[in-house]
Amino acid sequence: MTDWGRWGAVALGIAAAVSVVRGETTTWGPVAGADWIPFAPEPDIVEGSALDFSAFAGGVEPAGAYGRVVVRNGHFEFERKPGVPQRFLGANVCMGCCFPSTMEKARRLARNIRRAGYNSIRLHHFDRTLTAGPEEDGALKLEPKAVGQLDMLMAAAIEQGLYVTADFFIGRLVPWRSVGDDKPGRVGQSKFKDLVYVHEGLTRNLEQFISNFLGHVNPLTGRRYGDEPALAWIGLVNESAPYCCASSDPLWHAAWKAYLAERKAADPEGWGDVPEALPKDGWGGTKQVSALFRFFGERERLFAERLRRHVRETCRSQVLLSCSNGGFHPAPDFLPRASPACYDYVDDHYYFDHPTYPVPWNRMQWTYKQTNPVKGWTRGLPEIALRRIFGRPFTVTEFNYPGLNRFRAGNGLVFGAAAAGQDWDGLWRFEWSAEADSETIMGRVVTDSPQHERTFDVSGDPVLLASERAIAALFLRGDLAPIPARAPVVYRPSDFVRPFAHDAEVSHGLLALAVFGWHYRIGAWVGETPPADAVRTWTYPDCYRRKWSVADLPSETPDAPVRVDQKSGSFVVVTPRTCGAFGEGGRFDAGTLKATLAGAPAAVWATSLDAKPLAESKRVLLTHLTNVLAEGMTFSNATCRTLLKLGKGSYLMAAGSADVRLGLAPGRWRAYALTPGGRRRNEVPVRMPAEGGLAIRADVAANPKDASYLYELTCE
Repeated sequence: MTDWGRWGAVALGIAAAVSVVRGETTTWGPVAGADWIPFAPEPDIVEGSALDFSAFAGGVEPAGAYGRVVVRNGHFEFERKPGVPQRFLGANVCMGCCFPSTMEKARRLARNIRRAGYNSIRLHHFDRTLTAGPEEDGALKLEPKAVGQLDMLMAAAIEQGLYVTADFFIGRLVPWRSVGDDKPGRVGQSKFKDLVYVHEGLTRNLEQFISNFLGHVNPLTGRRYGDEPALAWIGLVNESAPYCCASSDPLWHAAWKAYLAERKAADPEGWGDVPEALPKDGWGGTKQVSALFRFFGERERLFAERLRRHVRETCRSQVLLSCSNGGFHPAPDFLPRASPACYDYVDDHYYFDHPTYPVPWNRMQWTYKQTNPVKGWTRGLPEIALRRIFGRPFTVTEFNYPGLNRFRAGNGLVFGAAAAGQDWDGLWRFEWSAEADSETIMGRVVTDSPQHERTFDVSGDPVLLASERAIAALFLRGDLAPIPARAPVVYRPSDFVRPFAHDAEVSHGLLALAVFGWHYRIGAWVGETPPADAVRTWTYPDCYRRKWSVADLPSETPDAPVRVDQKSGSFVVVTPRTCGAFGEGGRFDAGTLKATLAGAPAAVWATSLDAKPLAESKRVLLTHLTNVLAEGMTFSNATCRTLLKLGKGSYLMAAGSADVRLGLAPGRWRAYALTPGGRRRNEVPVRMPAEGGLAIRADVAANPKDASYLYELTCE
């Protein structure tokens, strides 16, 4: 048994013992019946249906029709549409999904992604397949079959108006000997990320791959990737910040000692007492730690500036660049992130209730916290809001509320409202799919090829796919306006010239400020003085040491567009075109929409499909989401915190109801329950109360053989 296996067995043994103490000893799984209603997936979204959100994704022009995506006034714009900020919403297309076998399958994939409401995709985990050539070539040569398939996906995406982002390194397996080390085997993914900042051979290898990738001409478009306006953004190395990846390798020790010697020679008073040995007892409490973080920031700056010059000068490409998108960010790291000599925009990743793996990730026994996202201190506002830097576009190239969290029905309303209110610039869900030419059911791939177990796929989780439409409305269409007032955390470059007494709480205390994001646009400001228009400012590090309480928050007004109740775990958003609520049950007033939820935690929202305010609209999509699992799934107990087995059967939706009142315009209204692809399945009764508007009961179990959760409302 491997070490992973031993520790996994220990972890499972402890978990089992805890379950016994709690009396939770019976495995549990959903069973079709009164509590769990079956329904059938559909592989395609019907064109023109109420679920076809193509119009939310923008015009019908091919991607790149208005030139490159550029940065102006702190946001993205199209090169030939100045003064019009552009937002992007997309999904990660991973592994085999990047390599469709035919052009028609590539077009089908791109059409469905567009109809889901996306105007972008992210190519992810594709570089290993793309360079699966002979070992002696250094994992540099683009494999002809793979690059041809990628060309088809790129061409199909461009036809559908989908802009593309990617990374120069995710997981290529580079032979050690090809980078100057006399070692057998290949450099693993994590080791590459660790050493690329200090290993000249690896840096040169990455530069050569960048040249090969950007220099490739797509025969279907006639353009180099480096000249392709639809290829708008590229991260240098995925999830690779030095302070997260750096190891005890001798190369890092040598680089640290050289850096420290240089600083001590230039400033013996400020740097003289910083010890040369790397810390052994964690990150907290020493002056040495702040010096080390400053060193990491300097290594990142040198690396980013070098690769930027390579892309701009050697490869002659103007693609927008970013990096450093994983993990928390120590204060000194905001300096390179804000530098225009390094990056064009700021990128990060966010997951709520990401599963943990007591045993290796490709086995079962995945564990979840099963928490309600708006019951915590931040009330659902993603803490990454504080990692944005004012004056730079901000993107989240990976986010998810992974499948199997039973509260994920609200993720579209919550995350969409956060991104729109904070005025972010791009979001990419992880992931659409990782499988070529296949469909998925709750992470179980429906194909004759070996099955891969994934619970992040939008295409395989009806809850994520349906909730994405709330993000398309609130964020991409702009139904929720940005919060007018901004309140930055000020990082003064002069504070990072010398080491200071670092406290671990100073870095992680950043998270406590996220709750202010429902009241202000929050983020970082790198400069000696705060911006003139800030209504409130905090200064590093003092604000992080403070113990925040509810009394520090601004009072919430009854007419606020977003209202969060931390105690009950409920969330309400009110805009002219989209209104909705999420909670564990009870009554909700979301302006034009009022609802009473019962039976299961749920989200319910209505959005106008004709771009008019809901009160004037003649066509409305009503969504009522509870939870979806797959028949045959098995958990260690009814809390669903530990998954033991993925299901192979049909989708099952948790029974629940929503009595909904909508303040719609007078007229002859009709309602139709929809299939997952958007076809009208059956008509649903509605009432027109004397006081006006429309009343409808959304009931998952209305048809016990086919769950109901999507409704089209039309006025004739």
